[in-house]
Amino acid sequence: MAPYDDLLRKLDEKAFLGLRAWDFSFRSLPHRYAIAFLQEVVFRHPLRTLAGLLSYRRVVKRDSKGSDTTHLFPKVKKDFQHRAAEAEGTFLVAVSFCQKAIRELGSHNGCPAGRFNHYCQYMAELDISKPKEIPFVCHGCDIRPIATKALSAGANMHIMTSALDVLHDIFVPSLEKARFSSAIFCICPYSVHPISLPLHICGIDSSVVQFNSGYCADYSHWSLADSGIKNERTFVSPEAHRKILDFLDGVAEIRAELGMTVYHCFQLEGNVYVPV
Repeated sequence: MAPYDDLLRKLDEKAFLGLRAWDFSFRSLPHRYAIAFLQEVVFRHPLRTLAGLLSYRRVVKRDSKGSDTTHLFPKVKKDFQHRAAEAEGTFLVAVSFCQKAIRELGSHNGCPAGRFNHYCQYMAELDISKPKEIPFVCHGCDIRPIATKALSAGANMHIMTSALDVLHDIFVPSLEKARFSSAIFCICPYSVHPISLPLHICGIDSSVVQFNSGYCADYSHWSLADSGIKNERTFVSPEAHRKILDFLDGVAEIRAELGMTVYHCFQLEGNVYVPV
C-alpha cells in the first residue's frame, strides 16, 4: 500500500475543500486523460472551470450517502424531465461498455459487437417502425431496453469506454459547442465524483446512476477497465434500472404532448448513436 493511500481516502471521506475526487485526481495526474483534461478544459476554459467547481461543491454538501443516484441539477426531478424532453438533440443517455454481455469460454453468448468499443448491434439495427427479431444474447442486456426507451425519448445514446474518449465525445463538445445539455450516466460508484466535476464545468444537467454489482471499487481496477481489461459484467440494481426506464417513458410522454419529432432509429455519428 502506498503511503498516501490512507491520506487520499481521508481527504475524500472528509470532502476536504469541498471535493471528493482527491484519490482519482492524484492518481490520474501522470496519465493521458488528466493531461488532456487540464489542457483542453481547465487551462482553455478557466472561468467555466471555476464556476463548475463552485457548483460541484454545492452537490458535495447535499450528497446523500446510500442513494443509487446522484442528481447534478438544482431543481426537482420533474423539471429535469421537462428539460430533457425539450432539449432537442442535446439529451444524452450514456451507458458503459462493461454492461455488455461477456463471452464465456466455449460459448457464443457474448456481445455480438464486442465489449470495449462504442458499438451495439441492437442499436445499429433498431427501427421501431419495423419490429424485427432481437438477437438472443441481446435479450439479457440492460442496454437494450434503455436504448429502446431512449429512442422514444429523443435521446442520444453513447457507450462509454475510456475516460479519454468521454472527454472528447462528451465533455469538450458540450463545453465548446453546447453538444449535450442534459444526461443520464451509468457508472461505477468510484467514478461518481470524478465525473460530476467535469459535468458541472460543461454545464450538463445529469443524473448519475451507480452500478450495484461488478463495478470497479478503486483506482487500480478503474485503470484496468479504462484500457478495456474488465472481466466482470456490471449491473445497476433492478430498482435503478426501472427508474431509468420510467424516467425515459416520462420524457417520451412529454415530447408526445408537445408534438415533438418522433424518431424511429439511430444513426452512428462519431461515437454517439443519434436518433433519426
